[in-house]
Amino acid sequence: MGCPEELLVLDIAKGQRDPQKQKDVAGRSGRIRSNGAWIGMSGGFWVIVQNFSFLLDLAIRKCQNVQTNDYCVILLFYQAWTCIMKKCWVFLLICTAIAACGRQASASSGVVIDGLFDGASVYDTGFEVSFSLDGADAGVENPLPGGQIWFHTDANGDLSVAFIQPKTLVDNSYGDNSVGWGSSGHKLSQLQKSDLAQFVFKDVDRMTVLDLTLEYGKGLAPDNSPNFSSTILTIDPNDESLVLAHQSSLGKNFENFGVSDPGFFDPINNSSSPLTLNNGNLTLDSDSYTVANAAHVAWEFAVIYEFKIDGRIFGPGGFDPNPDPNNVGSLLGLMLPTVHDSPNKVALEATTLINGGPEPPGGPVIPEPGSMMLLSFGALGLLGYGYRRRRKAVRTD
Repeated sequence: MGCPEELLVLDIAKGQRDPQKQKDVAGRSGRIRSNGAWIGMSGGFWVIVQNFSFLLDLAIRKCQNVQTNDYCVILLFYQAWTCIMKKCWVFLLICTAIAACGRQASASSGVVIDGLFDGASVYDTGFEVSFSLDGADAGVENPLPGGQIWFHTDANGDLSVAFIQPKTLVDNSYGDNSVGWGSSGHKLSQLQKSDLAQFVFKDVDRMTVLDLTLEYGKGLAPDNSPNFSSTILTIDPNDESLVLAHQSSLGKNFENFGVSDPGFFDPINNSSSPLTLNNGNLTLDSDSYTVANAAHVAWEFAVIYEFKIDGRIFGPGGFDPNPDPNNVGSLLGLMLPTVHDSPNKVALEATTLINGGPEPPGGPVIPEPGSMMLLSFGALGLLGYGYRRRRKAVRTD
């Protein structure tokens, strides 16, 4: 859908002040113009500077014919700049507000299922996941913290899920460049053979509506060559169309490097993942997953399952992400009965426990300083504009 015609043909010049009035105001030299005009101009500049990367991203997506409604937001930025040049402060404030709303709407408009975690700006509800260890190595924290599970419900009710395992338990390092795996090491073929995760979804009546098990890296391309993506191992009810999309971070690594660095993906010859600065050190630190070659910076070391399911399975009540008071370690709408990593770094077996309240791990998301500043500029601008109009009305009387 394109932009409304009336937005495209909007005449900014209509918002200009009368020339004689501008001359009268200019003649009052030495007086500081403490009104909403300058505050609005500052807000407009702030929007443009703060959202430059967002604007560029929208332009790229427009060229790719993705979400073309975002073109309207680009036009609003252009109109805001025009307003600054022509001193049309009222319309500038309108552009500022609408552009900010457009930025927020775009950030939460949906999730790209690519095997990567897109962050709390897209996924809106998250929990920490810990792992109860059976046969844990000496000195290992038990339960082992650091996992995460995140949810996002689209406007049409479809549910996106990102399950991230802690790198202290398992990771996408293997071969000669395994990180923290000890003398036993870690092989690419082990990520393919039996690693899986089971997700059991329930509706508001606590009835199971979907029992889904994804294999981590066993996917095949159309020519039967491995593409290391996730695959559906089992699904109940037996309808794979309920899973709208799925991918693993290993599959995403193959998408990024399978052509440029095919040596990373040769399980027969025990290939190795990218070299890191702390390669071979059993103690994980800040350099453990810093790649030695900048060309490999996009390699995702965390083991991530990401997928989207048809929200209609939950019925009118939708998905309930709140903790289950009668089943510690589970949510009312989801259980993780099986997560199998063979091997993992620290134990014979691990059982998942979903912890915390319905907010992202580490605390609730708060507005970024730029957004708060933008809101402040807008509020002050409107107050200043109203004050100036009031003063003009008094002088007229």
